[in-house]
Amino acid sequence: MTATLELERTWVGVGVRPFEIRVDGNVVGKIPWRRTVDLEVDPGSHSLSLGLGHAVSPEHSFEARDGEVARFVCHGATLWPVWVASFFKPDLAIVLKQLS
Repeated sequence: MTATLELERTWVGVGVRPFEIRVDGNVVGKIPWRRTVDLEVDPGSHSLSLGLGHAVSPEHSFEARDGEVARFVCHGATLWPVWVASFFKPDLAIVLKQLS
């Protein structure tokens, strides 16, 4: 039994280096700019976050159901004032949203 986590990275935002993908606190891969990554996860409750140096995304909880796809989209800060503010509040640097 497996479920799929689909993560799409859009926009350039600030920075084009790959984001680290963390599922349940463990680094499970990276996602480059303008790519989609599919990862198999066990069914059940999980957390997802992304990181790049000082930059992080807010952590999102999601439910992975057997045979289904949990879809997320992400990008870096798109305005330079937000990127500058992320040095004081790192979770502003990467936007992560779950799609319906």
